[in-house]
This record gives sequence, structure tokens and C-alpha cells, in this order.
Amino acid sequence: MSVLVFGAGGYIGFAVAQYLRARGYTVYGLIRKPEHSKKLSQHEIHPVIGDITKPETYEKLLEQCKFIIDTSPSGQQVAFPFIKNTLHRNLKKSISLLQGC
Repeated sequence: MSVLVFGAGGYIGFAVAQYLRARGYTVYGLIRKPEHSKKLSQHEIHPVIGDITKPETYEKLLEQCKFIIDTSPSGQQVAFPFIKNTLHRNLKKSISLLQGC
């Protein structure tokens, strides 16, 4: 199972990402600073360099990940509306597909 952790370069986000990875999850960590990549990679966390205010930097991962965990200070205000719309769009596609069967 895959998880996307916003703020994985921070103190709490990194701890959450490590915890999930230790329990067998495939973890993607959204980070702003490329210098955090090495630390994440060393713990088998896939670094995703991006910005929570720019959904195009993580949009493709939303369809791959079963869970999204936001440990960033601004995530709920910025990312949630985009994620909600993406999930709603995917749900509508799934319903259309099922109705066609």
C-alpha cells in the first residue's frame, strides 16, 4: 500500500514517514528542499520534490496512493480543496465505468 506524506522533510513528517515505512508501506515524501532527498532515500522513503501550493508537483501520486497524510503547517488550507476535487473526479470516473458494465 502506498502513502503520500506532505511535509516529510520536517520533524513530525519524517517521523510519520519512517513509522509507516517500518510497517511495510511504500512511502512517498513531499519535500520542498532537495537536500532532504538523501535522508529520505536512506530510510527507503521515496522523495518527491515539490510544493504543497503547486498541486502539479504531486498530482500524479494522488492516484497511486491509498492514503495521504498532511504534516505540513499549511496543507489543509492549500492542498485539501485540490485533493477533494481530484478524488471526486476519480469517483465519478469509477461510477461511469461501473454503470457501463
